[in-house]
Amino acid sequence: MRILDYGHAAEYVVKAAQAVFGAGSVECAEWLGNQLHQLRHGDCQKLLDALRRLEQQNPLEYLDKRKEQIRYREFEALGYPIGSGMIESGNKLVMQSRLKRSGMHWARASVNPMCALRTVVCSDRWAQEWPLITQQLRHKH
Repeated sequence: MRILDYGHAAEYVVKAAQAVFGAGSVECAEWLGNQLHQLRHGDCQKLLDALRRLEQQNPLEYLDKRKEQIRYREFEALGYPIGSGMIESGNKLVMQSRLKRSGMHWARASVNPMCALRTVVCSDRWAQEWPLITQQLRHKH
């Protein structure tokens, strides 16, 4: 399952509204308030219908192709994050803190294995995962 970052999807809705109503206009603000609420808490098909009425093809086509990825109400009900902030923060804390330390140099082929090991360590799963990792390594050699 893939989830399109809510902020990214909202940018397309904002661009459509600004193109039709004018950035900063009352009409733009009212339409955006309704549609962004619909995007996050309502039925994404209603948002797509509203974009269709605005005749803004690029935002409509982009979001329509990804309608399975913008079912935010359902995703939040299942406990999934709809924004990428948590992932980006995790990447910074887990991966970049290990790979970008002073004096660190990595061969391209070593980066993914290092990231996998770092993920296991940071998620406190070493005891469960290390035996599986060593078993796979033994079968390769």
